[in-house]
Amino acid sequence: MVQNERGVALLIVLLLAVILSLLILSLAVSSMRENQISTEFENHEKALLVADAGLNSAKVLLRGKDLDALLSQATSIPSYLPDSNPRPFAYRNPINLREARNINFDSPPGASARTDYGWLTPAGGTVIGGGRYFAKLSDNSDDSDPRSDGDGIVCLRVMGVHAGSFTEVSTHGTSRKNSVAVVEAILKRDTTFQLESPLTIPASDTVTPFGGAQFKVDGYDHSSIFDSTDDIGNHDDDDLPDFPAVNVVYDNPPSNSSETVDDIVDSLKKNEKDNFDGTGGTPSIVDGTVDVKADPDSQKILDPNFLDRFVSYVNVYADEKVPPGQSPKGGYGTAENPRMILAQGDLKIAGNATGYGLLVVKGELDITGNFSYNGMMLVIGEGSMNVHGAASVLGGALIANITPTKELGTATFSVHGGGNPRAGIYNSSDKIAMGLSLLPMRIISWREITDEIEPPAN
Repeated sequence: MVQNERGVALLIVLLLAVILSLLILSLAVSSMRENQISTEFENHEKALLVADAGLNSAKVLLRGKDLDALLSQATSIPSYLPDSNPRPFAYRNPINLREARNINFDSPPGASARTDYGWLTPAGGTVIGGGRYFAKLSDNSDDSDPRSDGDGIVCLRVMGVHAGSFTEVSTHGTSRKNSVAVVEAILKRDTTFQLESPLTIPASDTVTPFGGAQFKVDGYDHSSIFDSTDDIGNHDDDDLPDFPAVNVVYDNPPSNSSETVDDIVDSLKKNEKDNFDGTGGTPSIVDGTVDVKADPDSQKILDPNFLDRFVSYVNVYADEKVPPGQSPKGGYGTAENPRMILAQGDLKIAGNATGYGLLVVKGELDITGNFSYNGMMLVIGEGSMNVHGAASVLGGALIANITPTKELGTATFSVHGGGNPRAGIYNSSDKIAMGLSLLPMRIISWREITDEIEPPAN
C-alpha cells in the first residue's frame, strides 16, 4: 500500500515537473518572440527616424530650386532585385521594398542599371544617423505631365533604411537585416505673393510721389526675353503676356474704389503716365481687389496679421538677418546662389549693388544708387519704398504698411531720379517664382506608407 502511494506521489511529481518545464519553455519561447518583436519595433523606429530626418533635409534642398527641372532630372539607378509584387504607387518610391530590405548597401552586389526621375539623393542614398535614406520627388496626380509641375504641389517620398540585427526576418521573411520605413509628404509652394503685376500695393490708401520721368513700371511679362537686369533695354512688348503695371488692392474698398485709383492717376504728371505700361490703359494702374479676393492664397495679402506673421516666419528661415541701418554682409545674392534676406528695420541701398532672390524689408526701403535686383521685393511693415537713383528690378515688388496698429495703412512708393534707360520695375514671372521659391515649402500632409496603406498588388 505504501509503495503504491509512493508511486502515485512520484507520478504526480513527474507530471508537475513536466508541466513546469513546458511552462518554462513556453515562457522562454514567448520571451524570445517578444524580444524579437521588440527589437524589430526598435529598429523600425530607427529607420523611421532616418526617413524623417531625410525628409527634412530633402525639403530644405527644395528651396530655390525649379520643380520642373527636378521632376525631369534623369538619374541612373542600380537595380539589384526586381520587385516581384509591386505596389500601385511603387513609382513614387526611390527603390523597391524588396531591395531595401535585402541589400547590404554598405557592400552592395553587382547590379544592372535603370533610369529614374526626380531623385534628390545620390543613387546609393545619403548616410545619416547609423542608416541611410533615399529621397524622390514626383508630381501630384492632378497634373497631367509627370515631368512638369503646374500647381506648385509635389509628392516627396523618403525611404529610411537601418541595418540592424535580424530586424525584419520574422516580419517580412528576409535574409538580410534591414529595417525600412517610408514616409510621404505632400508639399506646396507658397503662392501668396505669386502676383501678376510687377508692383502690388495692398493698402487703405496709397501715396505715389513720382518725380522720375525715366523710371518705368512695366507690366509685360519679360520672362521669355530677359535673363537678368543686364538684358533690359530697347525691346518690343507687343508679343509678351500683359498684366497691369500697378495693382492696388483694398481691404475695405470705398463704394467706388476706382475713384481711389483715379486719385493716384490724377497725381501723376502727363509725361509720367506713359511710364506705367501694361494692360488696363495708360497709365496701367488698376484696382485688383476683386481678383485678389477671389484667390484663396493671394487674398491673404489683405490680412495684416498674416503679413506680420509672415515677416516673423522669414525671420526664422532667412539666409541673413540685417539689423536696422546696416547692409547684408553676404551680399544680396547671385544667379548661382540667390538669397533670402530680411532687413529687420530700415534698409538703404547705395552704389552699384546687384542681387538675386527674395528681399523682405520690415522698415523703409531707400534706394539711392544703380541697384539691380532680380527676384521679389516685399516691403512689409513701414510700407515705404523710395527710389532716388536708377534702380532696376526684374521681377516684382509688394508694398504694405501694417504699422503701428497691425492694420493696412498708407503705403508709399516714391521715385525721384532715373537717368538710366533700364531704371524701373520690369515684370518677370520667372524671377518672381525664383525669389519666392526660397521660402520653405508647406507640408499639406504627412504619412508613413505601410503595407496596410499600400498593399502589394497580389
